[in-house]
Amino acid sequence: MGTGAETPPRVTEGAVAGALSGLPRTCRERVDAASISASPQAWLAAAPALGELRAAGVVVGEPPSLAEPAREAVRHELTMGRLLAAVSAVASGPPPVAYDMDADVALRALLAAVDAGRADLLRHLVERPDVMGLLNREHLQAVAARARSRPRSPRTSSLRAVLARALVHGPYVKLAREVVDDLGVERRALDELRLWLDLRAGRPPSAALPGGVGAAVSAALTWDSAGVRRALAPVAPEWLDVARLLETLADVVDDDLDGAERRLRDADSSSVLTDVARGIVLTARGDGAAVDVLVPTHARLLAGGDELLAALAAIFAMRALLMLGRLPEALSLAARPVAGRGIAGLTGMLRVNLARVHVSAGDVDAGRAAVQLVLDDATLPPAVRCAALRVQAYGSALAGDHATARHAIDEAFSLGGATEATRCEVELDAGEVTTLLGDHAAAITLLEHALAHYQRVGRPYFVARAASALAACHHARGEEAPAKAHLATASELAERHAYAPISMRTLILRGEMTSRPRDRFGDALRGAIGNTADLVVDRDRCILHAPRQRLSVPCNQRTAAILTVLAAAGAGGLSPESLHALVWGGRYLPTRHHTTVAVGVARVRARLARLFGEREVIELTSDGWRFTRDLVVRVERAQVE
Repeated sequence: MGTGAETPPRVTEGAVAGALSGLPRTCRERVDAASISASPQAWLAAAPALGELRAAGVVVGEPPSLAEPAREAVRHELTMGRLLAAVSAVASGPPPVAYDMDADVALRALLAAVDAGRADLLRHLVERPDVMGLLNREHLQAVAARARSRPRSPRTSSLRAVLARALVHGPYVKLAREVVDDLGVERRALDELRLWLDLRAGRPPSAALPGGVGAAVSAALTWDSAGVRRALAPVAPEWLDVARLLETLADVVDDDLDGAERRLRDADSSSVLTDVARGIVLTARGDGAAVDVLVPTHARLLAGGDELLAALAAIFAMRALLMLGRLPEALSLAARPVAGRGIAGLTGMLRVNLARVHVSAGDVDAGRAAVQLVLDDATLPPAVRCAALRVQAYGSALAGDHATARHAIDEAFSLGGATEATRCEVELDAGEVTTLLGDHAAAITLLEHALAHYQRVGRPYFVARAASALAACHHARGEEAPAKAHLATASELAERHAYAPISMRTLILRGEMTSRPRDRFGDALRGAIGNTADLVVDRDRCILHAPRQRLSVPCNQRTAAILTVLAAAGAGGLSPESLHALVWGGRYLPTRHHTTVAVGVARVRARLARLFGEREVIELTSDGWRFTRDLVVRVERAQVE
């Protein structure tokens, strides 16, 4: 007795003859029982009869490749009816293997379904990722135009409704609205589609959206994860991708990344909503692959008029670029303002991200100005205000405005204590700010709690940030053993995940820890050390000092960064690849980036010439650059009040 699934009976001539005895003669003539399962061409010819054969109890096997009928239809210039028959047989049969067709065949199949008025086949095709993934905006415009050109009838309305729902969950909001406005379907379905498209275009969410989607989106726009979960109810299949995106966002806000990943396992891989959700989870996981998902998706969404999802994609794309140190790309995402009065919570968070990028790039004044615009808007939700206060605190600490920094951190704690996830975000930023303010004992308490949380939930970028800040605190207190342990953790994660900003931090710290011992009185020694240095780089304020010459010159953030990492590298110097990774970030391509790095070093030399004249300060080595051996260089952080 067999234990596995039953094997379908073979199609024999006798079985087919019996099944065909009651069928029309035209069907009998087009069936060759000996070749149905062996030849795609014969299978295509028999396609119109396959459904009737199955109904008669004959199990008809699938062709060797379901792509072949479609390809044969094009290659041999068979009629579109034959192609439609092949698709019809696939749609009515068992779950098929993937279509292996090109974009031209996919477009022809959709047009054939529209011309035949077959809403069932059109639905089958638009729900297939391996079909819709081949089509671009121009293809879909052609299908929409064909559907809109048909005379009005119930069948035409069904076709347009199927197409509209397919477009609604893609990046083509403007095109979908054109089709929806042309629809002749029942009012409730029409209103739901229009409300969802209005929301995607940046208008306020409506409570009339099904399954609590409107209320859930309203909660998501305020970064209220609990509100999202309360609002969502069971939804119809066509709204599953929307619900999954909202629940994924709620999971990420709560640091439940395992739950977010489970939701995406069965998601439609061709849906733009799934692309955004996957990019959000990758960003939360500290995976630089998020950039490759979110940046092109953001461009597609903007082109299609989708303000809501474009803003969401931009927020997390900027965060991913920031952790990789790719600041110019992050700034470019914010260059195009997002429209829509209904998504203020997202536009507010975008402005917070922009401020953080400015501060990270060394333009503290621009960062503080950008974040002040957010804080001046009393309509923004508490989560956005909390994020803005954390950026304000960091920028103020760098600028030496310690009173504002402390006040901002205190207010951020009052807003960010609702959940452990939000509380740990505040603790991490507060720990870094408190480190700058010189209260290392308090910073260690905050950072250790944040570090334990992020290690538990699996967020390596935040682990690296917390570990690098802890290393700096312990080093400042003369506690070298924990400093080295945390430095090793941060360095390993930065190297594994290409976190360029963390790599720069750890390189600087390692240089400080190996160049001279530090104890708890180290800060008191700054003045004496500064007097004996040839070059002092104030990396936070972007000023270069030559104490012996009693000269100072301003510089930009990139010059300060290059000098900082060269000083940390010591006599070994840095190769162009290492220098690019630490300062510019991203993958190093010699043919593209060597000149960029060389020009950057040349500009640094020109700036140093204003302090040292013709004296050589940076020398070329066999594989890169380093400071000359007789030059004493010190990198200085913001002074503590």
